Amino acid sequence: MVGSEPEGKTIDYKRDPVGASDSDRKEFLYDATSFANTQGGYLVFGMEEARGMPTKLVGVNNIDPDKEILRLEQMLRDGVRPPISGIETAAVKLASGSVAFVMRIPKSWNPPHQVTFQKAFRFCARDSNGKYLIDVDALRAVFSLSVTVAERIRHFRAERSARIASGDTPVTLLESGILTLHVVPFSAVNLGGASLFRPAQPIVPV
Repeated sequence: MVGSEPEGKTIDYKRDPVGASDSDRKEFLYDATSFANTQGGYLVFGMEEARGMPTKLVGVNNIDPDKEILRLEQMLRDGVRPPISGIETAAVKLASGSVAFVMRIPKSWNPPHQVTFQKAFRFCARDSNGKYLIDVDALRAVFSLSVTVAERIRHFRAERSARIASGDTPVTLLESGILTLHVVPFSAVNLGGASLFRPAQPIVPV
């Protein structure tokens, strides 16, 4: 990953850690939610880049790795709704003594995630050019899709239960009580997900 892949839809390089200013915190939250609302990706802190290409892993100096990870993940918990599940952050110690951070933000199955820090109330997604604001039409489509997915899962469960009750199973079942467990991958009922998002406008720092 590091050293060859350009910035784009699934990766973003940062030379410096997230600053303490409100604008720096918002930018970080926009980055993270844009990955979660699209197909997931990585934020790499401590990487120099030129025109989107990584050039040197320099790391961050004078920073406590554990405290920094807690700070980043706390910002996400406090500034995003609904919360993003499954985020993983790793600190990589370099030979120079500095530390690089890699944060993995998975694709969310509960989109869209909104940045609520300081009442920003913005939704972001991502394409090969970076993050952008999601427009109203795309948001309506995503909210409608979430209802459709739930209905498809309920239909799947009802149809499979009816087939089991009628004896339409791959093997013959014993004539006694039956306990069934339905495993339905979200990817099997997702009707489009991030492909519904279309660029509305680039992010303008506020």
